[in-house]
Amino acid sequence: MKRRDELVVGATIVIALAVIAAEAVWLSDTRLGSSAEAYTARFQTVGGLGVGNPVVYRGVRVGRVEAIRLGDGGWVETELTV
Repeated sequence: MKRRDELVVGATIVIALAVIAAEAVWLSDTRLGSSAEAYTARFQTVGGLGVGNPVVYRGVRVGRVEAIRLGDGGWVETELTV
């Protein structure tokens, strides 16, 4: 194998590993270099909502539902991390 071919193969492997690492971070919903903010939202009904569901804003996934509990006056309180 020529030296140039070895460099091309090596560069391809490094790029492929970088893409795999980036996909793993994206799929794990990890945000590198930023801290998540916690919010509490109150709703009258939360049909179909569950812990672990994504929080979506304008079609973009920005966080997840951390907890759901019954609050005062029949309200449902949800803890969200964004």
